[in-house]
Amino acid sequence: MNALAYPEVLGKAYAEMAGQVAAGELRVVRGGDYPMSDVRRAHADLRGRRTVSKLVLGPAR
Repeated sequence: MNALAYPEVLGKAYAEMAGQVAAGELRVVRGGDYPMSDVRRAHADLRGRRTVSKLVLGPAR
């Protein structure tokens, strides 16, 4: 099933997941924080499988 073809199903699943995060039942895992000026390194780390989960790119520090 392509979930994007059924937005009512996807919306329900996202709402349930957001509730679980808010209740502390699920934890968001960040794979790394990179300043925007380090976007090349972030991309290299992602492609090189040196990260776990999602990467966060933020403004230069």
